[in-house]
Amino acid sequence: MVVGLHSYSEIPDDQPLKRYFPLNRTLWIMFRRFGWEHVARGFEAGTDFLGYEVFKYRLNEAIKTAQDVLKGKMKNPDKVIAFTLFPPGGFIRADLQQGSMKLLYGESVDVSYVGIRDDTMETSFILNGHLEDGIPVDWWMIGPDDTDILNRRHHKYGIKLRDIPKKSKGLEDAGWKIRDILLDIRNERTPQWMHSTYQVGVGYGTMVHLAYEMSNYEGFGKIYDMLAAKRVYGMPDVGFTYIPLPQMIQMISFMKRPFFILRSNGLNSENKFLTAFLEEFAQDFFRNEFPEDWSTIFVRTWEETGIPWPIQTLGCDLPNYKDNKLYKRINETGDEFEWKYPPGKFITLEDIDMTLEEAFDGIFYEIDHTTEPGSVDVKDSIISTGVGSTTMFRK
Repeated sequence: MVVGLHSYSEIPDDQPLKRYFPLNRTLWIMFRRFGWEHVARGFEAGTDFLGYEVFKYRLNEAIKTAQDVLKGKMKNPDKVIAFTLFPPGGFIRADLQQGSMKLLYGESVDVSYVGIRDDTMETSFILNGHLEDGIPVDWWMIGPDDTDILNRRHHKYGIKLRDIPKKSKGLEDAGWKIRDILLDIRNERTPQWMHSTYQVGVGYGTMVHLAYEMSNYEGFGKIYDMLAAKRVYGMPDVGFTYIPLPQMIQMISFMKRPFFILRSNGLNSENKFLTAFLEEFAQDFFRNEFPEDWSTIFVRTWEETGIPWPIQTLGCDLPNYKDNKLYKRINETGDEFEWKYPPGKFITLEDIDMTLEEAFDGIFYEIDHTTEPGSVDVKDSIISTGVGSTTMFRK
């Protein structure tokens, strides 16, 4: 039991996403340790930084890697992890990208990912990617300073694009209205694809906390939690959704959490385990701007707490977020929102025999959802390190 933690009651009642805080495990950890002011400071700085700089690098690399695989320039693509356009900056095994993306999203498709500021409920940034025959080919971004676009009004309702989320009845309602405006913008910017399928992915800025998840299994778990926030956890609304929701994603999002994670990772890595990549400039950003996050989430996870094995993530028992009594029992010494993982030591730097900096190159393992904790030598199971063009083979 940790003494001196911040209480749920400290989150202002006018904070629209107050109820969601305990569902976002890494955000909840940061709030409990460092309080509301620390979290509030991150809404703007974190969204702005991660919403452009990280995506800029990852999406350009996604296009380059996909082209290299398509042209046969990539050696052993089944051992290479690549970045994805959908979701932006995610991870996928390079040889699986084309087939999986076509299955999930279609032949020729644009998806605009819309980030909403948690505190102001305003549209903060928009990132659009285009897939052609499952291959990433183009992307563009609208940032918080692009006022001409964000002030564009809906042709029927007269609401500014930036204001639609706070003037709508939930994310789905907001998503359809946002889509009406962005469809015109998509057609203006890329008229050659005006007949392609068009979707928007709309979510709250705390989805940026995907960058805080240290494995592909934990990452897909968080995506499920946002998609199922209302239906499974009793939140006022979903935390993220697609408009319209692709048929395959809709189907697997109605599965139980472990099965969603398995199906998603099956498409992305054939259920092989991946621990996450983090750019050097992103590491520097956290060290300098959010040292508390850096030490608590990134350093402490790798050095002390550890990263769950896939089978442990699948077996994790989440709290009953529908129980209103739990929220009333959160105080400075106790926490009713404990995530209960199956027994077994998590994976740390000691197990992979690497420095922290080396670990953040991204590591791809032979470990999968059937591997029992401690049953294999973790460092001997490493297939490759790095992402895309930086990949180094171990096997």
